Amino acid sequence: MQFKENLPEQCPPAEARCPDRGELVYRLGRNSDGYSADDFLSHWELNPGNHSSYSTRPGECQAKSLSIFLKEADVIQACKLPTLKRMQSILRIKLEPTDGQLMQTNGPSHHSLWLSCTFDPDKANILVTPL
Repeated sequence: MQFKENLPEQCPPAEARCPDRGELVYRLGRNSDGYSADDFLSHWELNPGNHSSYSTRPGECQAKSLSIFLKEADVIQACKLPTLKRMQSILRIKLEPTDGQLMQTNGPSHHSLWLSCTFDPDKANILVTPL
């Protein structure tokens, strides 16, 4: 699988998996009335002048992924964190096996998603719910 970002060696990790067809995941969005390509940028892409901060945990590999949750209650809880209070919606995304690879990180419901180069938000099944 080819990925959207130029990933380091051994990334995604061997234990990462392709999503099941129609697997529902949740992500916080920046707008209450829709989503944009910016909602699908990794921390690495969002902070181009700050890559040195990823030399330690969680590292470049995880910084080049998207944070997603498998449970809606957990994404609602996450939006209460000070760094995420600016988020205005929940994106409910139905993934396909070709959309990338995901792996559990930072808690039972939190996963990192490495997007494939074929993932297109405009063609994906995404429902936006304002917070």
